[in-house]
Amino acid sequence: MLTLLATPIGNLEDLSLRAIRTLKEADLILCEDTRRTKILLKHIESEQVPCWSYHTWNENSQLEPVLKQLREGKNLVLVSDAGTPLISDPGFELVRAVVQEGLKIDAIPGPCAPIVALLLSGLPCSRFQFIGFLPKTAGERKALFAECLEYPGTSICFESPHRIEKSVEELTALAPDHKLALARELTKIHQECIQGTSSELLLHIQQHPPRGELVLLIGPGTPAKLSIEEATKQVVALYRTGTSLSDATREVADMSGLRKKQLYQAALEVLALN
Repeated sequence: MLTLLATPIGNLEDLSLRAIRTLKEADLILCEDTRRTKILLKHIESEQVPCWSYHTWNENSQLEPVLKQLREGKNLVLVSDAGTPLISDPGFELVRAVVQEGLKIDAIPGPCAPIVALLLSGLPCSRFQFIGFLPKTAGERKALFAECLEYPGTSICFESPHRIEKSVEELTALAPDHKLALARELTKIHQECIQGTSSELLLHIQQHPPRGELVLLIGPGTPAKLSIEEATKQVVALYRTGTSLSDATREVADMSGLRKKQLYQAALEVLALN
């Protein structure tokens, strides 16, 4: 069986009892950097468990040897250097192959930097999207930021310390009063999460250049305004997936800016005709 196992993003005490047991019982641990994983295994007194390097650069070449071990009934554990596997980390191709072959797969939840940052941000958590690492070119970043500024939920992304000022500068040029948050060194001694508008955050970064691993969060934007007819269609579509009419109306009203009462009545009329 293949087990996807989340490891600490800073504080080793975040490793769950189930995760510790699974690591100790593994026949083989697949990891990005064996040195990093050995530190974790030393912490739980399981240095004898064998580790196998499995990362972005050798994922394709190692895929078949890993599948062979799984076919033989071995218990393999996939970890990343920190956090939850596959979240901006290698492993997707392996998981897809395991699913296609019908082999057993499991996941042990745990630390995940985007989620921890979201919880600390003070930004809405009911709807969010994870973008991963921001593009390196200015044009691609600006196009992505434009989409985020219309997304009706919180957008979460990773950025490096040496590019964060430029990225926030670009956001400030697009929307200087938009709400942002910047989280760094999550679960570690110097953890912090700074909240403010784009322009406020830019000033803070210029005065206090951040270090460590960064998560940038962009607050909900204003989507293109829907007509009452388009919004009603969305409410009805949500209702037909099993969402209550009240919840569907509230969700679309929040996104479109239309009045809930008006939208609810319009949806009732459409449903009565069908």
